[in-house]
Amino acid sequence: MNTPADILFVLDASREAGLGHLRRCRVLMQEFLDRNAAVTVTGRIDGVDTDSELPAGVRYVPMPADVTAQDEARFLRSLSTGSTVIVVDHYRATIEYQEAIHELGMRWCLFDSFAQTPFLADWVIHASPSATPERYEPLRMRAETRFLLGPAFALVSREYRDARTRIRPRTTLKRLLIGFGGGDDRGATVQILRELAGMDVSGLDIDIAVGALNPNAGEIEEVSRTINAHHVNVLKAPDGLHDLLSSADCSVNAGGVISYEAAVLGVPSIIMTIAENQEENARGWSAAGAASYLGPSAQGAAIRFRSIAEQMMTGNAMIENMSKKGSAMVDGLGGDRVATELYLGVNR
Repeated sequence: MNTPADILFVLDASREAGLGHLRRCRVLMQEFLDRNAAVTVTGRIDGVDTDSELPAGVRYVPMPADVTAQDEARFLRSLSTGSTVIVVDHYRATIEYQEAIHELGMRWCLFDSFAQTPFLADWVIHASPSATPERYEPLRMRAETRFLLGPAFALVSREYRDARTRIRPRTTLKRLLIGFGGGDDRGATVQILRELAGMDVSGLDIDIAVGALNPNAGEIEEVSRTINAHHVNVLKAPDGLHDLLSSADCSVNAGGVISYEAAVLGVPSIIMTIAENQEENARGWSAAGAASYLGPSAQGAAIRFRSIAEQMMTGNAMIENMSKKGSAMVDGLGGDRVATELYLGVNR
């Protein structure tokens, strides 16, 4: 018989889906473990070493393959009790899926990135700067739903929160971090590297983080050797990005979890999205003045990188203003705020 969980996470993680769902949920898992909750994880997880990626004390139960929304709901019921809170973090939450979960009669939470689908969940989380009550209230289907919106609910690990006491002002670009997540970057890293290869970056140190599931690692390493920078460092499957971000003056990323981690440390982002679900967040950061959004990589957005990077290397006020705005928006306490909301649901 399955052991009931207090908190049940349902997430996707793979080369195609990336590791963003897992990374932000991992922050919540640790918060719940520290509150003595039992935590179980399931979902469509493929090619991921769950023993190393999940916090100690979390139970992992593989989900049966190719199940319908109704079958998945029944499987989740088998892992739950009436007091369990379910946390859903994937992009399969159609209204039909939500109805199947809602019919379980359990409290549940949904991560969103689009503000398009009506919501049946008890909690909806969207930490993007563009997520506002005005956009979400028309999507409410239940009076009980609580919307946890904006960067105050950004999930970053405690090492980032603790490092805020050591934030240094960024005034010019001398060290650049390039990282497009743990999955398939769809060629984005190579696109940025080719732009750098045509620039005078002799005074720049460049760190390139290559995810463990990125199929383009070989090409990335090859193209990196064509860049005439002061130093180029390719790191394959780094164990977290905290140290790299702490030393960076700017991060080139896809606008996912790393954009929040950069902001909390006062590191400006140059964002080039590699999936549709990232575009909303990227536009939000850009509108808030904490990042520069190049556009989708599939539309050749990397061509805009050069002018932005050259502005940053001149030492003008652009990078300093972006640094201040990002660190003011993300305080590192989002994990505690979300966990407190959901933990009350377990104990009602």
